[in-house]
Amino acid sequence: MSDLKTLMNGYVDGEKRRKIEEYMERRGITSLMDVTGRFPGLGTLLGLKGIEQRRTKGVRFELYNKGFLQELPFEDIVYQIVTKGKRGINPYLDPEIVGDDAEVNRRKVIDSKEFGEAICERYGSLNGVDCDYRISKFLQVDWQKPIVLRRALFEMNFLTEIDISELLDTLERAGAPNSYLREDVVGDMVEYYREAVIRSREFREEIKNNFDSLHDLGGTIPNRIYLLMGVRRSQRQDLKREFFRRGFFTEVPIEVVAASFSTKGRISPYLDSEIVGDRVEEHREIVLSSDYFREEVQRNFPTINKALRSRGLATLFGVQIKSRAMRNQLVRRGFYE
Repeated sequence: MSDLKTLMNGYVDGEKRRKIEEYMERRGITSLMDVTGRFPGLGTLLGLKGIEQRRTKGVRFELYNKGFLQELPFEDIVYQIVTKGKRGINPYLDPEIVGDDAEVNRRKVIDSKEFGEAICERYGSLNGVDCDYRISKFLQVDWQKPIVLRRALFEMNFLTEIDISELLDTLERAGAPNSYLREDVVGDMVEYYREAVIRSREFREEIKNNFDSLHDLGGTIPNRIYLLMGVRRSQRQDLKREFFRRGFFTEVPIEVVAASFSTKGRISPYLDSEIVGDRVEEHREIVLSSDYFREEVQRNFPTINKALRSRGLATLFGVQIKSRAMRNQLVRRGFYE
């Protein structure tokens, strides 16, 4: 009986249906959004009486319930959702008008091309998403927490394309990390985005323009560089190792490495196996066999005895200071007779 009652409630005979359709066509009514209290004649055709003929919600309910104007005007619905200052719930999303179809229609809007385009145009990227009451309410998330809205939009496959240039612009800024580098926003995709940035031409150019070698990766490195490279802020050696492993700063700066013998025992990152692995001996040979290094030794240490007392020079040779091995290296390589 309930199915029959529902069927009868929505039934409109052919003649009455034609009159209703003609009325709406004459007045340019193409969706429930066009229906207002200015059309009492429409209410009369629907069987409403008295003041009910002018009650917008009631007229919309009768139309939808009787099978009129059920096709969703996606562009208009989306415009109302994403436009600030618009008030009220859209009739196609109002359970008091469309009943259980409200949730079905909401999902259709979310899946629509129009909604996706509007979101992309409004925000540009996840980083542009801020508090937005209307969109958050439509998506049924907490409007007071932008990060929740960002995560919801991302999980719906919106704003998934990363802008490398935009991300690089945020590396020097204070505040929260870029949304594409936050696991609480993009989940496991954070590793994909990290790789996309690190492998990009733009990032390599950015690093090349700001740093000349591993020696330059000091205390002034922004915290977000550590985050991007997947290294903890306090682990500067790990940062250098990660850059080298990924192919950055692989050319040995002979002058910089050679100059390290003037510092007391400090080892160049290019001679540190914790950073460059088994490339240490290759790097050492590049420096020690260079004309520049030979000139620096002769200029700084006019006698072999002075050279033997250099802790930095011993470090470059990879031997103990004042040792026989150090003397042998100096002689064998032709620095002294």
